[in-house]
Amino acid sequence: MSSEKKDIIDDENPATFDHLVVLLMSSDLILFDKSFVFSFFLSSRVFMSSDHLLIKLFEKTFYYMLHHKKLNEKIIRKCLSRFIYIIDQWAKQFPSDFRDHKMALALTSVQTRCISLDSSFVENFGELFFYLSKEIAYIEKYEENLIELHNESKSKMNKSLTDLCLINICCDPIVLARQITHIELERLNRIGSDELMYYYLNNESRKHNTGEEIERLDKICNKNFRVYLEELKQACQYDILIKKTNYSNNLVKRTSNLLAYILWFNRLSSLVCTEVVKTREINNRVDVVKLFIETANNCFELGNFNSAMAIIAGLQSYQVARLKITWSKIESKIWDKLVVLTDSSNNYMSYRNLLKETKQKYPNRLLIPVFTLVMKDLNFFFNNIPNTNRKGCLKISKFWQMSKYIMENIIKENLIVNFPKQSFITNYLQTEPLLTEDACFYSSFNCELPSSKAENERLKILK
Repeated sequence: MSSEKKDIIDDENPATFDHLVVLLMSSDLILFDKSFVFSFFLSSRVFMSSDHLLIKLFEKTFYYMLHHKKLNEKIIRKCLSRFIYIIDQWAKQFPSDFRDHKMALALTSVQTRCISLDSSFVENFGELFFYLSKEIAYIEKYEENLIELHNESKSKMNKSLTDLCLINICCDPIVLARQITHIELERLNRIGSDELMYYYLNNESRKHNTGEEIERLDKICNKNFRVYLEELKQACQYDILIKKTNYSNNLVKRTSNLLAYILWFNRLSSLVCTEVVKTREINNRVDVVKLFIETANNCFELGNFNSAMAIIAGLQSYQVARLKITWSKIESKIWDKLVVLTDSSNNYMSYRNLLKETKQKYPNRLLIPVFTLVMKDLNFFFNNIPNTNRKGCLKISKFWQMSKYIMENIIKENLIVNFPKQSFITNYLQTEPLLTEDACFYSSFNCELPSSKAENERLKILK
């Protein structure tokens, strides 16, 4: 490794975000390193809005042209080619950034100016706009499907629970695990890396490095800046498509697909609890619990750790866990193994060891991590590591670590599975009415009478 690469994100070497912009626009080594480009655009939203960044990149392009000693058509074409290549990489890694109205206006303005300098770039911009329109249409189609599912689920809320149960629709745990995994992939594949960043941002943190702040930092920082190129190369080896809905400066709207995925985890847990406690006949209820235990086990075997954790969380809810007569009729071997794997002690060490071993043993297999733990780890990076070092300059290693963690723990590409989707099962899983927490308690007490003073008191309140 060269000494330049070795020093690349050294927090002791002062740097500002503006320095990174200069590096991106001037270094061929950096330009063609997709890992740096990914990390750069991922972290950029912490310091400025996308439209401001686009204008800044364009201004730097003009700066290099105007200050070139031998400015001619060839130099202009080279500078514009570099700029368009960077924007193309940005669009492929974070297409949802271009849904913002201000960003769209900025891009159109930049297009006009570039073509006025060299009309040969008309085709390049045409391809860029075609790609973005296709991606945005794809995003919007997914969002429409989510809205339809939400409306269908909402319409069912006003109706009483049907006699239909999940076990009547699908009694095969292998099939059920596969259909649950279909839903996982549909939702996980729509989450963009930038959503994870926006999740931890608030309006103040987004504005804390304005242009004035960057200029102030520039005065106290040297030109000696580095970025961990080699590590970034290993951490960011693929593009992640970013999906958004109702794009605006509202950070909640910018994380809509992330929130939809988190809500799916909660829904699956609640569905498990609902399906168990609404089954009054004990033998049928035992069958339902067995179905979910075996489904969770099959999810683990498929590499779908997130759904497995959600199902187990539902089975461990108090309303289900208190059903001692029901649990006494269940073979505990598989269940005990699942409980050990999802044990929360030592920061979920058993699960983390399993995840690490699976990655090493099967590097190319489907793997869906427990997303709540991914969010927990990213929360540590974002809130426990400062944005600046003791010299008041950017702590670039923080954003490198976040980028690396995201790449290692979020699905590496839009994967598809080789088993067919059965819509009548996935629709039930996503739209069937759920019991509220109190209703689950009441149904649980109807399944098995209260066995303690506290439970009797709870039942009195519910009545």
